[in-house]
Amino acid sequence: MLATITVGPGATDRDSFASAPGTVIAKGNPANASGALTKIELWAYSNITNLKAGTFSDDGSDKYTPRDYETIGTVTSGSKQTFTGLDCDVVTGDVIGAYWPANALERCTSGGAGSMYKVGDQFGAGQQTYSAYGAGVDISIYGEGSTPAARTPRHGFSIFQTPAVV
Repeated sequence: MLATITVGPGATDRDSFASAPGTVIAKGNPANASGALTKIELWAYSNITNLKAGTFSDDGSDKYTPRDYETIGTVTSGSKQTFTGLDCDVVTGDVIGAYWPANALERCTSGGAGSMYKVGDQFGAGQQTYSAYGAGVDISIYGEGSTPAARTPRHGFSIFQTPAVV
């Protein structure tokens, strides 16, 4: 049975905006399961082009490693934009983030779980140390997907059992 994976604080109209260029990671709502994100939602403050969004593992000391990402491209401002048909790997506990070279994504300045920031496109850069973007800052991003389907053993035995010889 497939389970729904969720990650990120949500793509909503917020009270401020996060400017570029940099990679921003949302610490709120870490992934609740492992699998693949098939949908990413964003809310841009101003039109964004060349946006990348993806997952990061967190070592617990402000060091994050990109796991996988999708090149979203253009995000139109003014409402929640949903991008589907994606295949972005995610592991339980991962967080979600984005890089955009210009303009701004919606963010709140207080009441959120916090975000991390590093100048430039950090997707593919390996483990990097990030700075706090703000203790209560959340960016408007959310990912959803599903866990892999459980495998059913073929022919009545699993790969860990030896079939009976007749």
